[in-house]
Amino acid sequence: MSAETLEEPEAAPPKQIKLLLHSGDYSLKDFDYMGEELTHVVNSIKTARARGNKGINILIHGPTYRGVNGMAIAIAKSLRKKLLELDLTQNTSAEESIYDLNTAQQCINPNQYVLLADARYMGIHYLSNQLDDNDVVTIWVCNDLQHLDPTIKNTCLFSLYASIPPTHIKQKVWEHTLSSHGITLSKEETLELARKYEVDSLDDIRNAVRNAALSENGFDAANLYLPAAATISKGGYSNTMLAHRISRYFDRNLVAVKDGKWSELGSKIKKNGKPFSLLAEGEKGSGMLTAIRALAEDMKRVALEVPMANLIADSDTAAANIGTVFRKATDERGILLLSNIGAIMASPYSQFLLPILLENIYAHDLPVAATNAHGSGELPLELTQLFPSRIEFSTLSTAQAQKAFLKYFGQEAPKELNQITDLIIGDFSTVNRILRKSDITDVYADGVIPLLKQQVEIRKAKKGNGIGFGSRQGTKEEPYILKPTQPKREDALPIAATLVIK
Repeated sequence: MSAETLEEPEAAPPKQIKLLLHSGDYSLKDFDYMGEELTHVVNSIKTARARGNKGINILIHGPTYRGVNGMAIAIAKSLRKKLLELDLTQNTSAEESIYDLNTAQQCINPNQYVLLADARYMGIHYLSNQLDDNDVVTIWVCNDLQHLDPTIKNTCLFSLYASIPPTHIKQKVWEHTLSSHGITLSKEETLELARKYEVDSLDDIRNAVRNAALSENGFDAANLYLPAAATISKGGYSNTMLAHRISRYFDRNLVAVKDGKWSELGSKIKKNGKPFSLLAEGEKGSGMLTAIRALAEDMKRVALEVPMANLIADSDTAAANIGTVFRKATDERGILLLSNIGAIMASPYSQFLLPILLENIYAHDLPVAATNAHGSGELPLELTQLFPSRIEFSTLSTAQAQKAFLKYFGQEAPKELNQITDLIIGDFSTVNRILRKSDITDVYADGVIPLLKQQVEIRKAKKGNGIGFGSRQGTKEEPYILKPTQPKREDALPIAATLVIK
């Protein structure tokens, strides 16, 4: 950035200073999931500046890929200032970094700019001696507080923990990085990347985008690079994939509930804006978990999903685990999602663990959601009464089933679909996975109907949940049978031509 760009510089600015791009894309509203902390920080900075105070330093800490830069941009924008980043990555000593910091403070107009710098590249002793003299509001970022001297934390006016960013923040990171490399993807594609991958490093995203730019394959290249990079940076593909993500096939209009519409409940909760407790009940595969994840996404929060069975699996640590997940949800400001909460009643220690769970739900001041699958046992009244919002998931209507067929298989549903009763969204998901793993060159839409019928029969017969091929617990092997079908129309396409196979 040239010296002429800065207002009334007293010295040539360090070459490491650069105006952070896309400064207009973030606002405090994007970080509603942080609660009132950011607003309080901004108001305190304004008050301190009005009094002529120096040494206004803010520390934002947390794991990488938490939207720290976006948060800093939002703070600067709320102060009606631009954000300058002091890049210290090329410096080889703390002396170099402190020189660049002093030079930046001298040449930047404090009335027009906020400075962003990474505390990792500053010497602890040097940095702590400089904080009180900063004339420019400075935002320091750090991934691990253990790397900082306590005097630095104590000198900062505020210390913010960057909680897990919701999907919309991750999507913006993807869009910014893609745009900087001249790549344009659709909103649907960037949303899928943001939903699909839990990336701990912006370098992984940047490298994926560079790979996409070099190969000119856009979305497909980025989609392929991240799993490969994960084997190096995170120790395996499974560690990068979100264990509980929202499927590309998800459609809010396909959420089937009794006595009302899911969208109406979501709108009511979002409008209320207060902490809520929601209990979803229904058959396994009816879409309870995905619907709650989508609700969290709509509320610009993260769904922190914890299977109750895993939480209480070890009797020695079960009580401590319950308290830990509630504290973690508070730190991350997310929606705690306890899946299959009825598992606690199957524990031989339920009389001991249930009061602990009840106490934590009652005292928790952030949203809590839970699911209870049919067949998991009846929940006690003292537990259900803590969930004033209670909803029952049901089978799909005829119109929903037809739309689900089009969504999952890419073709209009044959009329025979209307003859299948008691379909749930999980039936379509299961058959979709089967077809994606099979040789379906000669299978047409009519050939999908027998598979859906068979899936419903397997599920109703309680021979397992019907997911995948072959054997199910307690039964002999019963593979799905794929039969080639001839098209009834000359213009009919095989399922292979319309099914998205990725």
